[in-house]
Amino acid sequence: MTDPVKINNAFKDFFSSLYSSVYTEDQKQQETFLNEIKIPKISNEVKDNLEADLSEEEVLSAIENLRGGRTPGPDGIPIDFYKKFKKKLASPILNMFKESYQQGVLPPSLRGALIMLLLKPNKLKTKCESYRPISLLNSDTKILSKILAKRLENVLPNIVDRDQNGFVKGRQGFHNVRMLFHILHHKKGSPDTAILSLDAEKAFDRVEWPFLWEVLQRFGFGEVFCSWIKLLYTHPTAEVLTNGIISRPFKVNRGTRQGCPLSPLLFLLVIEPFAIAVRDESNISGIRIGSITHCISLYADDVLLFLTELSQSIPALLNLIKRFGKFSGYKINQSKSSILFLNQEEKSKLSYLTSNLNVTDSFTYLGLQIVADIEKITSLNYNALTNSITKSVDRWSGLPISLIGRINILKMNILPKIIYYFQNIPLPPTTSFFTILRRMFIQFIWNNKHPRVRTSLLYLPYDRGGLKLPNIQAYYWASQLRAIMFHFSASAPPKWLEIENLFVKSKIPFNLYLYSANIKILQKNLSAISFNPIVLNMINVWGKVRIHLKEKESLSVFSPIWGNDHFIPGRKDLGFRLWAQNGVWKVKDLYKDGVLMSFTDITDKFKIPKKHYYKYLQIRNFIRTARGQGLAEPELTNLEKCVSKPSLGGGHISCLYNMLLLGSQESSTSRLAMWEQDLGLKIDKKKWEQTCTKAQTQTVNSRLKLLQYNWLMRTYITPVKLNKIYSNVPDTCFKCNSAKGTLIHCMWECDQIK
Repeated sequence: MTDPVKINNAFKDFFSSLYSSVYTEDQKQQETFLNEIKIPKISNEVKDNLEADLSEEEVLSAIENLRGGRTPGPDGIPIDFYKKFKKKLASPILNMFKESYQQGVLPPSLRGALIMLLLKPNKLKTKCESYRPISLLNSDTKILSKILAKRLENVLPNIVDRDQNGFVKGRQGFHNVRMLFHILHHKKGSPDTAILSLDAEKAFDRVEWPFLWEVLQRFGFGEVFCSWIKLLYTHPTAEVLTNGIISRPFKVNRGTRQGCPLSPLLFLLVIEPFAIAVRDESNISGIRIGSITHCISLYADDVLLFLTELSQSIPALLNLIKRFGKFSGYKINQSKSSILFLNQEEKSKLSYLTSNLNVTDSFTYLGLQIVADIEKITSLNYNALTNSITKSVDRWSGLPISLIGRINILKMNILPKIIYYFQNIPLPPTTSFFTILRRMFIQFIWNNKHPRVRTSLLYLPYDRGGLKLPNIQAYYWASQLRAIMFHFSASAPPKWLEIENLFVKSKIPFNLYLYSANIKILQKNLSAISFNPIVLNMINVWGKVRIHLKEKESLSVFSPIWGNDHFIPGRKDLGFRLWAQNGVWKVKDLYKDGVLMSFTDITDKFKIPKKHYYKYLQIRNFIRTARGQGLAEPELTNLEKCVSKPSLGGGHISCLYNMLLLGSQESSTSRLAMWEQDLGLKIDKKKWEQTCTKAQTQTVNSRLKLLQYNWLMRTYITPVKLNKIYSNVPDTCFKCNSAKGTLIHCMWECDQIK
């Protein structure tokens, strides 16, 4: 088919059929299913907050938080217009929403959507199902969706299990991957064990609305909030855009629109009953680690199942999926759903169980290639990443781009991929990875010419004379420290945290173990603390970071009391184990408002026996000795300040990376000293830092930035420099041929240029 009109009609017919409901009016199966599972309910207080009237402040906040620069909806008015005139528009928009709510339907212009198509990776271009539909909604509709989404996102962490990490506030995809790594390691080679990756067919587009409304009720959402959501799904229409042709409108009767801020959150509520049913199904056996059985892991519609007793679990699971799909719209493509046996010898023996499932040695999960051996996962993915980066760098290498432009390319095009792998793979890259990338980056930014500035200087921020060239080693450390943060400050701990604490063969929590001995001893005795490579890698990274930052082996608020090699009584006296059991784990627990508590206060707070007064004196003496005859509470180091921040939210890797750069001994002070010598004056260090920063921020023109940087960092090749390289080249000025050709002479003092 080549006719643009026929192509457009084909897509229209496909999506019209896709968005046509097949929901049966017989709701008995749905009710039976939902009655069999325990769905958590929101509290009455939360319910009342959700039911509150929409406010003008919420409208303003929604406009502010919607990202600008996006393609507008059918009316052609982008959100940037609303941002510009938000104070004038907020009140009439709010009134329009309230009037629509009373009438039970939005205006026709707010119900329409323009569907644009994005080809999925590695899919056939000639098939309609190979394209992902993105619904372009009018900005008014997105504002209402954003308001409801902002209300709902604060509720989801309390009602959606920790197995689901997609689009839930404070959760991230690397939780799923880290959990997967732990299970693969713990059950390596285990018989009758498999991991199943489900491939859902158009998961967002097949959601049946009657099931969604029922699920909202079961979670305890009130009538008003549900009515606001239903308002967005009352008589919606859509048009398909292909090759500049817009189809005739058609009705939409199911699905959550991809492109709507509320859509992914609603899908989480739709899929959660399925996850609950999997965990509750007695015929589905998960993988038990410690006291917890792990059955399912979800990132929105990306679902992993961890199964044992396969002859029973697989049929029960497939039956549950089929049953759930009858009323929810959920459907999997069995031929594209992959099953990985952890004992490869069972592939042929148990193939009769897999029905039409794709029995495989590897599958792709959240962009990573997964195999049964986690050591092979590391090399497999990092080798693929290296090849991908090499191709990307080769594409850009031949273009006439400045040094600063090339650094920006690395930061925007290459760095996000690298950080994604660093954060999701909790094991160190292959030995040659950092060497290869460092060499590749240097050759790329200098366009295969000899570097004129030390790479270690280019890593630094602008004020210290750098150009913010990505330091891959520091980003790797920062990414691993991001995971370690959860051991210090996890208010809502992910499930993998419990596994890691289980795999630490220590009598103290993992974060305190990091302070239980000297760094070199910890790194030397890795095998004694754990057999889990993920835990060992964290200890190794922690030690390298502390050495990099030149942190002293001094007393910390995280120094343990029981099990501390520095505190001999705490290592041998079982009485201190009682202190730990009662809550006195670390030095921090002995302080209140920065002051060491008295023994009476400690006994009252932690129920420590009064006969342990001598132990208190031992601890106090240990602190006084370690603090240099003082008893003040130890201050947090820069590393401790970063890792002890609340672990939820974003921006942590950047914060940790900047902290690591601050620990670098590199600086541009040698250039400053040269300028002081040439100019014959003392230049204030702050003034120098401001000058370096201003050179990179006062203009967007990269060539002007580079001109100023070369001048400040004195990178120009002068006769004096050439003479040091080639002795046959005179060191006199090219212009006057008399004075020495220093930088200050060639640029300022030479009579020929005055």
